[in-house]
Amino acid sequence: MAESEHVQKDISAIRTRLDQIESMQRLIVAANPDVQTHVRAILQSREHADAIVVMLADGPLLQDDIVERLGKSQPTVSKVLTYLHDAGLLLRYSDPENARKVRWGLNELEATVRAVKVAKEIVGSQAKAAARRSGSKS
Repeated sequence: MAESEHVQKDISAIRTRLDQIESMQRLIVAANPDVQTHVRAILQSREHADAIVVMLADGPLLQDDIVERLGKSQPTVSKVLTYLHDAGLLLRYSDPENARKVRWGLNELEATVRAVKVAKEIVGSQAKAAARRSGSKS
């Protein structure tokens, strides 16, 4: 029994340490003035990345739902999602109702890096540019 208590204390200490590391990570990211520039570069370097991040602002979605909402092919959406995941903006996990389905959501640092805000700015500026182009053609 004593060994079990010791193991539980070790696990508790590890969890506390991880919480401290995550808090420090958030602080470091928040203090870095280049974070927004970096996030903007990530979102602008891949077509549809900004629209996907905006879609995920309300919560995780199945990959199939993202494909449907975006109106693009499964391979196209998969490549963008993998890119955003590898860049550290998205989390990927199995759907609890069907392990063969994939859900995507924003990572825990979203509140700090504000990728959704940056994505909305990009989408808005693209819409304004498109409106100007269509207005000048008439």
